[in-house]
Amino acid sequence: MIPDLHPAIGGSRGNRYCGPGALAILTGLDTQATAAAIRKASGKPAVRAVHHMDLVTAGIALGLHLARQHMYDSTGTLRAWAARQEPGRYLVNVTGHYVVVRVNLLREVEVADNQSVYPLPLARFKRAGQRVKRAWVVGNKPTAGSV
Repeated sequence: MIPDLHPAIGGSRGNRYCGPGALAILTGLDTQATAAAIRKASGKPAVRAVHHMDLVTAGIALGLHLARQHMYDSTGTLRAWAARQEPGRYLVNVTGHYVVVRVNLLREVEVADNQSVYPLPLARFKRAGQRVKRAWVVGNKPTAGSV
């Protein structure tokens, strides 16, 4: 079973940038908590223009397993890239913006980011034509007794 995507909710003082939003969608935490994890990973006082390594480090600290995908076709759009993916969850950087992609067992694709809040079908996602720069397969870290 592929885990659901959570809404990117930030509370009264939540961070509305795409990096914290993507981690909130994957973890179910609010964007204040995910922004704090990114600040800790980066050592910077503010969360803007998040470097991918800081986002991955924060995601791992929040309990995610992120495995980088090798990008053989670096010119593919999100739409073309998603059509080639196996069922699962993915953290994707499209032209400087982080989104979360979920491919279900029927190969239906949903995309969520800090602007859409809730997952949308790929056909309705306005950034579907943007280029994929980096992508990670997302899993949860195994816990004791889950083997």
